[in-house]
Amino acid sequence: MTTVREYVATLPERRAVTEAVLQPIQRGKRDRTIVSAFKRLAPGSDGRIHTGLSIATTSGRLASSGTIVEEASTNLQNQVKKIAAIDPLYNTRDVMLADEGFQLVCPDFAGAEMLLAFAYSEDWEWVDRLLAGENVHALHAKEFFNLSCHWSEVKKKHPEVYTTSKNLGFLSVYQGSARTATVTFNKDFPVHGLRTTEKEVKRVQEILYQLHPLPAWWMSVDHYLRRNDGIIRNCFGGQRPLRDPDEHNRLKDALSFLPQSTVAWKMNKAIIAVHDKLDREGEIELLHQNHDELDIQCLPECLDETLKFTQNIMGKPFKIQGNVIQMPVEFKVSEVGGSWGSAREYTR
Repeated sequence: MTTVREYVATLPERRAVTEAVLQPIQRGKRDRTIVSAFKRLAPGSDGRIHTGLSIATTSGRLASSGTIVEEASTNLQNQVKKIAAIDPLYNTRDVMLADEGFQLVCPDFAGAEMLLAFAYSEDWEWVDRLLAGENVHALHAKEFFNLSCHWSEVKKKHPEVYTTSKNLGFLSVYQGSARTATVTFNKDFPVHGLRTTEKEVKRVQEILYQLHPLPAWWMSVDHYLRRNDGIIRNCFGGQRPLRDPDEHNRLKDALSFLPQSTVAWKMNKAIIAVHDKLDREGEIELLHQNHDELDIQCLPECLDETLKFTQNIMGKPFKIQGNVIQMPVEFKVSEVGGSWGSAREYTR
């Protein structure tokens, strides 16, 4: 017996019908979300939006939230990026402007998490490739989908393949199952417009695990947890006790903690250094920390000083698994009086 649902699923018009029904619902949800976002971004009497930062995360990253200490405060790390990807009209970063006569400088540990995952798994060949400037997601796309173009052309020539490779790579590196990766990837269909199958994810994961010694890393971390009463430590000595009764979840938490807490450690030290040694009233001001990015405003004549200082602090080498590495720092800079959303890549 065929159910109504099964019958409807066979109709060639099902996609058009589904989109006709869901699009108004999704648009309405976006509108409600964005109204809430813009209300949260209403400035106080000083013309500014404030936030409270606290160490309230398992990785040590600073979490942003509203605070009773400041007027007009909200979570500034949650700026509906996925909705903005669907429609540029909803890019709330465009309403955050540098003060008159200042420009925004945004140094970022771009690509750090995958680089550190390779370092912790002692995949030094790929660490060197990433430090040399190669793009891991483009390299993966070439391997996953047998592309003939140079890795530097992948994102431009094959944007959908690039996006698929990037998302599935992140979803798989911490022992994510093919089922979980498939469900998570497909949930973001409104953002990237792509879907995949569990069979396809398994195929990609098989190639990924041939390229990198990830299964051996997982086993090593699992043994470490068993020897150390469920406590995991990063390369700086920062530690986290893991008490999830599910062994698989405990291991995934440990694997993600290592790269994420390492970035957080570096970022937290950079915040202190910039605030104590660079910040000067009327010239250079640390405004915000957004995940792996600092947001600073400075006068144009202080731009070189700001770039040099943050590069030296954030790019300071450190040792991991016995090897010294230096995480790349990427910069975005706005025009004078420009918005956070208008900041563009800057090369010194």
